[in-house]
Amino acid sequence: MSRIRVIVIFCFFLVLFISVCPLSAQRAVGSGRLGGKVLDGDGDPIAGATVKVRIMAVVNEKRAGYEISTTSDAKGKWKMLGLVSGWADVTASAPGFTSFTHKVEISQVYEDMHLNFKLKKDTSFQDALANLGPDPLAALSGYVEEGNQLYKQRRFEDAVTAYKKFEEERPDQHLIHYYLGICYQQMEQLDAAQAEFEKVVEGFQKEGAAESGQVRSQVLFTLAELLAEQGKREEALEYFRASHDADPYNEKVAYNLGDLCFALQRGEEAVEYLNRAVDIRPSWADPYLKLGYVYLNLENFSQAGESFRKYLDLNPDAPEKAEVKDILEDLKNK
Repeated sequence: MSRIRVIVIFCFFLVLFISVCPLSAQRAVGSGRLGGKVLDGDGDPIAGATVKVRIMAVVNEKRAGYEISTTSDAKGKWKMLGLVSGWADVTASAPGFTSFTHKVEISQVYEDMHLNFKLKKDTSFQDALANLGPDPLAALSGYVEEGNQLYKQRRFEDAVTAYKKFEEERPDQHLIHYYLGICYQQMEQLDAAQAEFEKVVEGFQKEGAAESGQVRSQVLFTLAELLAEQGKREEALEYFRASHDADPYNEKVAYNLGDLCFALQRGEEAVEYLNRAVDIRPSWADPYLKLGYVYLNLENFSQAGESFRKYLDLNPDAPEKAEVKDILEDLKNK
């Protein structure tokens, strides 16, 4: 079977697995082994990092998916044993760092696989404030600025206290619930975060709401991301679309909307939004890579090849370079 066919089949079943199959509490045992290290950007070990493996495998002639996890030791080392054959997403994450995922094929023939991770410092929590643009509330009260400083120091519980003091002082300022929401999100209190974000959306609907399209888009985008992380994909899609409507020239929103459409097996819609991201920012490589896989899944091989080539033109040192080149080689036979 050609590599193209394998990838198309894998994309289909991975999307199907994520959409409809709960992870089994019981799993078959094989002889595959994975191991490696989790390091920071300076090459120092990260102790206590979580390494999670999600595998799609065929067990007893039935397709099944399961998830297992482990943690790294003081030297950043981790190991998993007894893995069955199949495609797997292997994700490393640690507090204060951005998670990273490797896609690998686990084999019983080549039992040992060494997989290292180098995680970058997570600055996305700061972006959640910065993406609002000039702070619309800081000028109204010292409590907001105090909360912002505590938030940047990752003192999220203290930031909540400061923001709540502002809420008591100015209950008419519904945007404060966004600040509270991103704190709860960082504290992994996701239900509380969702409730706060929804209060902001309700505020947008009130007569005379003055927030700019950029601010509205960012709030809606953050809520959509949160819902997607919780597996509430149809709800997330609704808010991603609303975010795009509020700021149709935001390439990040268009890209994520296209990515979610692909995960929901809405290939044509995915193409539409990913191309929108390309139109807004032609020099951004990532949408071309995603478009390549979408077109592969749609069996539009000419467009897939064009997208993959453009991706490599824009990102010649991409970590996926070898894989993309192999796909392009297989596409010559299409």
